[in-house]
Amino acid sequence: MRLRHGSVDGDQTALLGECRWQASPLTSRDVTDLQRKIAYIPDPGDDLTLMFWSRSGTAEQGFPARVLSAADVIT
Repeated sequence: MRLRHGSVDGDQTALLGECRWQASPLTSRDVTDLQRKIAYIPDPGDDLTLMFWSRSGTAEQGFPARVLSAADVIT
């Protein structure tokens, strides 16, 4: 998923995320996998936000990305 600054027509990617339909908490390995994908997106912004959507919405302590649960998405 890519969201660009200000609008869809912006010039830098501001958000990179993935959906993970898993009940277990997300780990640093999940973040590392997503960070590798930054190399494939055009013009990543300096303040690129990493985000996950997961069934439980939980992550290990100190997880460096925002995590939303399925319930968060619905509400």
